[in-house]
Amino acid sequence: MALNGKAVTEANDITAEVAKSQIGEELTLTLQRAQQNQKVVVRVGANPGASNLQQNNN
Repeated sequence: MALNGKAVTEANDITAEVAKSQIGEELTLTLQRAQQNQKVVVRVGANPGASNLQQNNN
């Protein structure tokens, strides 16, 4: 599996790359399904939980 051409070995790798991205940015996820590589383009969205976490910490 890869995200924007960078190998991904753990779920945290994806989380870290998405966190570095801008809202609206498109990322290409390469994955293997039915023993074939597939590329999926995803668009980064806002994390609605992030503002709730910040409010709860104040």
